[in-house]
Amino acid sequence: MQLTPEAYLQAIQSDRVYLIAQGHEIPVHKALLAFYSEYFALILSQNNPVKSEDGKISLPNVSIATLKQYAYWTYQTPNFTFPGDAEIEQLQESKTMLIDLWIFGETYGVARLQNEVMSALCALLSTRPLLLAKADITAIFRRSPSSYSQLRRLTSLILVAQAQVKNSPVRIEEYDSPMFGGLTSMLYRSMHTWYTSVISEKKKPKLPQLLQLQSIQSGLAVREPEPEDWVLRLCGLVVPVAQAGMSKGEPIELED
Repeated sequence: MQLTPEAYLQAIQSDRVYLIAQGHEIPVHKALLAFYSEYFALILSQNNPVKSEDGKISLPNVSIATLKQYAYWTYQTPNFTFPGDAEIEQLQESKTMLIDLWIFGETYGVARLQNEVMSALCALLSTRPLLLAKADITAIFRRSPSSYSQLRRLTSLILVAQAQVKNSPVRIEEYDSPMFGGLTSMLYRSMHTWYTSVISEKKKPKLPQLLQLQSIQSGLAVREPEPEDWVLRLCGLVVPVAQAGMSKGEPIELED
């Protein structure tokens, strides 16, 4: 679901909540936080016992740069594209920023952000797979909360595709840190089995075409849940009649 212009104007009339990262505070309107994020909607729900103190929410292990990008995305919904003549340093910075944003979205339940960032990462890495360095893969497996996250699947798939190239230098054992207990190898083998069994040897697509396959796109997408009824009302959106008065966690007042 997307906010209409009218709903957006209504949403920015709501109270501001201050997100804190690395000692810095960034204000974001409550309605926008709750609309895009299941996590923030839960924290900000009137009937939730877990309350933010004084309208502030601390975000441990989040950099101020990532928080600023998230706040900007919340209001502007930027188009994550990169010019073809961009310098390698700029592309490296963009890659790191996208990885950080995706993990932020996974950690704090911002599915729409994850999907937009994943599309950008696929576009970036499909033609420049070597941008994904060993340090990036290690960081992804260390920081991504879910064992089988879509971001981990993407990195495994890129390694599989690279390994199919003649005289490829890819050796999966170099990526399998002991701290992951063999998870990197397991995901790699799973992707490799799919790649070699499902895709015809004669028709194996190059990485850009591979990442555009519907089966791949579906596997890398995150389900975007509908906002809670109280969030929709805060944004001035009409709640469907069948759901009206049935918002999860809200008390029903009975007349005497």
